[in-house]
Amino acid sequence: MSEAAVDRQIRGTSVRNSEPPVRRWWILFVISTAWLMVILDATIVNVALPSAQRSLAFSVADRQWVVTAYSLVFGCLLLISGRVSLIFGRKQTFVVGLIGFVIASVAGGASTSFAMLIAARAVQGAFAALITPAALGILTTTFVEDVKERETAFAIYSGIAAVGGAVGLLLGGVLTQYLSWRWCMYVNVVFAATALVGAVLLIHDKVVQTEVTWDIPGSVLSAGGVAAVVFGFAEASLHGWSDAWAWGLIAAGVVLLGVFIVVETLVRHPLAPLRIFNRLRGTTYLSRTVNGMGIAGMFLIMTYYFQGVLGYSAVKTGVSFMPFVGGFVISAQLVQRVLLGRFGPKVVVSLSLAVGAAGAAWLAQIGLHTSYGTLVAPLVLLGLGIGGTMVSTTALGVAVSEPRDIASASALTGATFQIGQSIGAALLNTIAVTVSIHYLAARGGVADARLPASLHGDVIALATLVGIFAGAALISVVLYPRRPASAVTPEP
Repeated sequence: MSEAAVDRQIRGTSVRNSEPPVRRWWILFVISTAWLMVILDATIVNVALPSAQRSLAFSVADRQWVVTAYSLVFGCLLLISGRVSLIFGRKQTFVVGLIGFVIASVAGGASTSFAMLIAARAVQGAFAALITPAALGILTTTFVEDVKERETAFAIYSGIAAVGGAVGLLLGGVLTQYLSWRWCMYVNVVFAATALVGAVLLIHDKVVQTEVTWDIPGSVLSAGGVAAVVFGFAEASLHGWSDAWAWGLIAAGVVLLGVFIVVETLVRHPLAPLRIFNRLRGTTYLSRTVNGMGIAGMFLIMTYYFQGVLGYSAVKTGVSFMPFVGGFVISAQLVQRVLLGRFGPKVVVSLSLAVGAAGAAWLAQIGLHTSYGTLVAPLVLLGLGIGGTMVSTTALGVAVSEPRDIASASALTGATFQIGQSIGAALLNTIAVTVSIHYLAARGGVADARLPASLHGDVIALATLVGIFAGAALISVVLYPRRPASAVTPEP
């Protein structure tokens, strides 16, 4: 579908934009502030994890839940939240999301136990899922009449994904070292309050689709299926890979997701219409899931390596990730501006995943006394691979032929990445912990073996990541169409 046709469709399903230009850009500022908060909260806690673990005395096996609780609930509820914003209105959903997010953040900062922290992170994820589709919908209906304005607005919105990750790492390090890990939660009050005041004063709902109905079976099955798989991996980290309960959860999750696919063919307004899952987007969603696994797993493993093995401070740990961020930004710009349009997804996504595998393999050479200088190149390489995959699959995930599918495709594009993050954190942490325990047990549990045991677990987890990236690269080579025209020019 041409851009003009999409533009006509947007105009036909929304009120023409009567906002003055200055007001539109202030609305973009409000939306961007909220989006930055949502993005940085996925990374800000990584650097703070060791400090939080010492404060609340939770185990190494449980540490991944601080990351997973947020991304799991976020990913599971993203499809449902898109439906909420259509039924109740985007402004109302956005405002409720901001209020809930800030309350959860304050509760997380005031946590007196590990359970309280995890509950707060899960609630943060739930309200982040409310904010995200509402924010995107407001952005879409605010910038309607001027195509160039809309492109600029979406470029800014998309760029925050990369900037937010870097801000989260640096801000998390500074707050943890000079104040407390708890301020990684409290800082959200500033972002949320700013966005909330702006939303109340500036934003008006453009569209409320009362004809859309709930997909309750799909909502329950999709959320339950993903949650069961992630919980299964978490149980394996506690009880080992031979645990029947862990495998039972994973199997139950797979069955629930299979039933979800069947149910989506029967309901009137499915959360995920199966027509979306063609060869192009199906492969894209798989690649995004793998990308989410890679970025969450790498941050978790390397944070503990930097602080636990190399003895870095929180600030130094945050700064140490900057080569990764630099590689991410460079790759994202190249892919968006040049590579995807010229070479197509088969080449770009497959090559990006292969570069990510190479970076993870190089990073897996870490040792007890590795100098930081030797880590810069593999971190850059991993950033290049993950950044290239992220940007190309974001574009491809929403490259739909029918405007009515844009909302579902956008939600799936976000949900698969968040679900990948939750699975990646759970899986790689499980592998690292299990390998470390076996290594320590083989050496009689002596204190001198604890650091080598931790390092050995980190190395095996990174090696697993190599296999995941390489497998996804091979699948992408096989399944992606050669050069579908619609794959390189996503609909607005």
